Amino acid sequence: MGRYEDYKLKMERLAKVRNFLRRNILIIVTASAVATASVVSLVSTKGMITSEPEFKASYVYGEGFVGKAGGFMANAIVEYAHLKQEDWSIVEPTNVGQYKARARAANSFGGYNYGEVITFEITPKDLTFSCPDASPTYGDKPILSAEGLVNGDMLSSYNYSYGEEISADMETTATFSDFVILNAKQEDVTRNYSFSVPTFDLKLKNRKVSVLFDSMPLHAKCWVEACRKFGLNATEQDTYMNEGRTALSTIDIFTREQWGRAVRPEEVDEIYAEKCRLFNLCPEAP
Repeated sequence: MGRYEDYKLKMERLAKVRNFLRRNILIIVTASAVATASVVSLVSTKGMITSEPEFKASYVYGEGFVGKAGGFMANAIVEYAHLKQEDWSIVEPTNVGQYKARARAANSFGGYNYGEVITFEITPKDLTFSCPDASPTYGDKPILSAEGLVNGDMLSSYNYSYGEEISADMETTATFSDFVILNAKQEDVTRNYSFSVPTFDLKLKNRKVSVLFDSMPLHAKCWVEACRKFGLNATEQDTYMNEGRTALSTIDIFTREQWGRAVRPEEVDEIYAEKCRLFNLCPEAP
């Protein structure tokens, strides 16, 4: 009797379950479908971009910005590329140019979801120059300072030139050019700045020089003796007046004035060789 009662009890419970399922089958099927749809929805929407990065239309070089974005059930990052290129990178651009940005987040299928492409540009920063020392010494490079440098950039080099003439009181105009600006990594970032070619009016200081030994009197004396040996009358004053000329030019002046013709190359060689021989016989400088 005990086994029969247990069997009867099990059958009654099974009948109750069947009756419950028969009465609630629609509810159960609906709940299962909703649960399945929810899971599919979560899987398909993972990585959806929920907030786009915000950028101004234009930034000035050195003006910082940070792109931020949000993703559903995934971290979103912002990547950048030059406007006309597709080489995307998460490194924020710093140099002058036109760029585009977009958000990116990993989805459930091994790929990425992308946000809207946003464009912006970085424009050159204005730079001005000053010349702290308006009276540099003649021959020294005038000091030039750049005002407006950012990011640790520095003025590395530049060239300069003076006007066509330097007045008797040493006043002139200096024009600066060929600027090179380097960043902390020693990269050329000159194009990230906008500036005009600066000019400054300067009053140069005379440069002090020391003459260790003035050999010109000996040169003049040797020229006179060498010329006379070959029949040319020359004075020490004549040699001073032609200082800086070549031997050919100097001797040619003498022959045209005294012989009425141009000097011959062999005559130049002979006279100049004699002049050098006589000079080498002079005592050494003290």
